[in-house]
Amino acid sequence: MRICDILRTKKTFSFEVFPPKPEVSDLNDIYRTIDALQQFRPDFISVTFKASGDNSRNTINLARYIQQHTSAEPLVQHASELMAYLRSTHPFCMGGACYPEGHIECDSLYDDLHFMKTKQDMGASFLITQLFYDNNYFYRLLRVAKKTGITIPIIPGIMPLTSATMFNRIMHMAGASIPFELRVLFDRFQNDKEAMYEIGIAYSVNQILELLANDADGIHIYTMNNARVAADIYQRIHHVIEKELR
Repeated sequence: MRICDILRTKKTFSFEVFPPKPEVSDLNDIYRTIDALQQFRPDFISVTFKASGDNSRNTINLARYIQQHTSAEPLVQHASELMAYLRSTHPFCMGGACYPEGHIECDSLYDDLHFMKTKQDMGASFLITQLFYDNNYFYRLLRVAKKTGITIPIIPGIMPLTSATMFNRIMHMAGASIPFELRVLFDRFQNDKEAMYEIGIAYSVNQILELLANDADGIHIYTMNNARVAADIYQRIHHVIEKELR
C-alpha cells in the first residue's frame, strides 16, 4: 500500500536508516537492522540519500531490500524538480522534507515555506520534518504552513540524542535549537555514556507523547541504524503507539 494511502486512513509510525559509505560493499549489518525494525510493524522505512549522490548505489540497494524482504514501504527523498517529472510520468506516492526551524540556507522559516508549498504543488503527498528538540517549533510550523495553503500531512521527525558525539555532530550539521533543560543534562553527564543514552531516549519519549497528545499526523524516528534505540522507545510507550498509530 502506498504511503499516501496509509495516511488517508491512519497516523503513521516509521523509521529512517542511512546507507553505509560507497566503499562498503557488505550491507549485512544494515540488513539486520532493517530486519530488527520489522518487529515494531512500521508503516514505512525511509533511506537517507546524500545530496551529492555519492552513496546512491547503497541507497537503492537498501530501498530494494525493504520492499522485497519486509512488510514496510520504502521511501527515498526527491527534490521538487524530480517530483514534477515523476508526477507527470509515474503514479508514485512522494514525500518531501521540511524544517521546523527553517532550512539552514534560508534566512527564516517564512522563506522556507515557499519551498514547502512548491513540494506540495509538484506532487508531494506528505512531508517529514528535519529533527527538532523543541516541539513548539513543530507547532509553529503547522500553523504557518496552514496559512500558506499547505494541506498535506506533516509528520514530525525525531532523532534521539544518545551520546555527546552525536550531540556535537547534529549541532554542526543541522543547527537545531537545544532546549536549556536538555543542554544542562548534556553538560552534566557528557562523559557518562549510559546516562547520555538514557537522557536521549527519555527526552525523545516525552517529545513523542506530547506530539501524539497534540494530534500529530504520525511519528518518524531517525534510528541512526541502531535498532536498540527503536526498541527502547517502542517498549516504553508501546501501549500509546498501539492505541494512537495503529
